Amino acid sequence: MTNEELKQLLKSPETNFVERKPDSLNEKEIRKTLVAFANAVPKNRIAVLFLGVEDNGSISGVDSPEKLQKRIREQAQEVCYPPIKYSTDAVLVDGKVVLAVMVPASEQRPHFTGSAFFRVGNESVKASQEMH
Repeated sequence: MTNEELKQLLKSPETNFVERKPDSLNEKEIRKTLVAFANAVPKNRIAVLFLGVEDNGSISGVDSPEKLQKRIREQAQEVCYPPIKYSTDAVLVDGKVVLAVMVPASEQRPHFTGSAFFRVGNESVKASQEMH
């Protein structure tokens, strides 16, 4: 996705494949969202987790994009199984950096981080045996 496409997506409401979280998101929540996206996003789509955005949509920005990218890599590649493929892009909005974490459709699903998660509406929920 281009930087402009990400800026437009950032203005849209949260959906199955768009999530906004503050910079303070903990590792468990990062893993939960990445796994849910990797397990749910259909082919030819990309799910985006925006970090540095409050629940009300206001831009708070991220303090250190480099440190946050390292945290995301550790969670996606070292804690999730199988590792989750993703890419990141720093988006400048109102003079603040928002980190976009883009998760494409996965050929290796299901992914796990303890429990498996799936997207239902704008939430990441624990997967049940009935879901496939």
